[in-house]
Amino acid sequence: MGMPRRYHYYPEEWQVLNVLSSGGAMTLSAGLLLGGINITWALIAGKKAPANPWMAKGLEWDIPSPPITANFEKIPVVTEEAYAYPSQIPSPAHH
Repeated sequence: MGMPRRYHYYPEEWQVLNVLSSGGAMTLSAGLLLGGINITWALIAGKKAPANPWMAKGLEWDIPSPPITANFEKIPVVTEEAYAYPSQIPSPAHH
């Protein structure tokens, strides 16, 4: 009882499933199209991100991109924990 392809008229027992499948395909297509537009827009008109856009404290943010062979020219001195962020981060509206 599988449904053959390329029907111009679907049997009644398959109609609801066909409509759901078509609606799902259109929803997925719209999401992919929006994602593609967003990526294209960002590549063409987007601002370049700074070297450490999140002000992260880990050592991986202190090396250039692309990194040099040994990552660091000399052994870095660590003075605080990698995740030693303040407990209260101000919202962007308070800056």
